[in-house]
Amino acid sequence: MYQSLSTEVYCYDKPIGKSLDGDIEFYLHQLKTIQGVVLEPACGHGRMLIPLFMSGIHIEGFDQSSLMLSALQKEAKARSISPITWRDNLLNFSTNKTYAGIIVPTGTWMLLDTESKSHKALKRCFHALKTGGKIWIDLDASPTMKLGDQSIRIFQINHHTRIELESRVIDFNPEEMVYTSIHHYRKFNQHEQIEEEIERFPLKFYKPNQFITLLETVGFTQVKVYADYQKTSKQNASTITFEAIK
Repeated sequence: MYQSLSTEVYCYDKPIGKSLDGDIEFYLHQLKTIQGVVLEPACGHGRMLIPLFMSGIHIEGFDQSSLMLSALQKEAKARSISPITWRDNLLNFSTNKTYAGIIVPTGTWMLLDTESKSHKALKRCFHALKTGGKIWIDLDASPTMKLGDQSIRIFQINHHTRIELESRVIDFNPEEMVYTSIHHYRKFNQHEQIEEEIERFPLKFYKPNQFITLLETVGFTQVKVYADYQKTSKQNASTITFEAIK
């Protein structure tokens, strides 16, 4: 779950409406013909949800981080909009309505670090969809990391404040195809460190056929696969999007 500094970095690095390789444009196109309400689980601070909502998509969302939801509500208030959002998580969410579409962009699904968790979350999504409803899930196509990799990024929040993020890949589980990193955040006011956090960050990767089988096991049909948000196959794609129908 995102903590204070990781939330601050995420909001700074991925502001509202920032498209990641064309994902917002893709989802605007996919959802414009959806008749009914769309759900975005793990909606974060609203990078995707708010521009979709402002474009006329009837979209709701939830997130397990109260800090992310507070950031979303602040961004929504600044735009004089009031999308429906609440606190919940992919593994256990329940709702008293069914949805015409569900979207899980940005590789969020990969934070479910076992196939059994993925299966459980897919079942939740399946039951939350109307018959004929669609789901879209983005996954990273293949790992770009290896065990032992390290990196440092610096985010200059303002003239006096910066956050340094040191990341290190500490574990690889070949059976689950999960890479686990430790993210160490340090916040500085000029030269003085004023806050720090350490966060465990697992990412689970899938082969396309493996994830298609998982979708079909739950009951989804007519699975389509997009490479970097394009219908045609593409070598060395960075993002794979799965579309399926209940």
